[in-house]
Amino acid sequence: MSLPPEDEPPTQGEPGADAPAAEPKTPKRLSPSEMFPQEEQEAPPDVFDLDVRRSHRAHKEQVDAFARLAKDLVALDGPTLTALGLEAEPRQAIESCRSMRKGARVRELRRIATMLRHVDARALRDRLDDLARGDRAEVQREKEREQWRERLLEGGDAVLSEFVTAYPDADRQQLRQLIRAAGKDRTKGKAVAAYRKLLREIRALDGA
Repeated sequence: MSLPPEDEPPTQGEPGADAPAAEPKTPKRLSPSEMFPQEEQEAPPDVFDLDVRRSHRAHKEQVDAFARLAKDLVALDGPTLTALGLEAEPRQAIESCRSMRKGARVRELRRIATMLRHVDARALRDRLDDLARGDRAEVQREKEREQWRERLLEGGDAVLSEFVTAYPDADRQQLRQLIRAAGKDRTKGKAVAAYRKLLREIRALDGA
């Protein structure tokens, strides 16, 4: 009597085969910044803010900032200083400081810096920085105008045509006359006058 065949274990891939046990996933390791997110840092206090308690170093930076502001105000010309709308006392102190000698000037600058603690020093600093940027831009533009003048004097009709293309309002005939009058030798009166007038014409066209 033959015995029934023993059940053979199912081969891999056949139905009923035991699937391999999935390996446990390793939890993602968080970085310290993810584990302990930092709060957004506030912007540093303005150097001219007098209501903030400061370290010794930060206090020195504030004193230096007021000192630089006082020095820059003293360096302004009269009309620009007037346009800032300062109160009478600091404005008069600034105007008087200009004519003082070294020792007295240093003391007066310190006094002006103290006065500036009672005005909107941040607005003044921003206004002076705007003026400085404008001055630098104007210096660059004047340099470019002078370069045009030299090119017109040396480059002939080709440069003159280029200039008229850049400045359509330019009077080609008038410019040609000024270029011819300026000539190469500018030691003579008429040549010097034409040389200067040529730059004034370039300024006028550039300003327009």
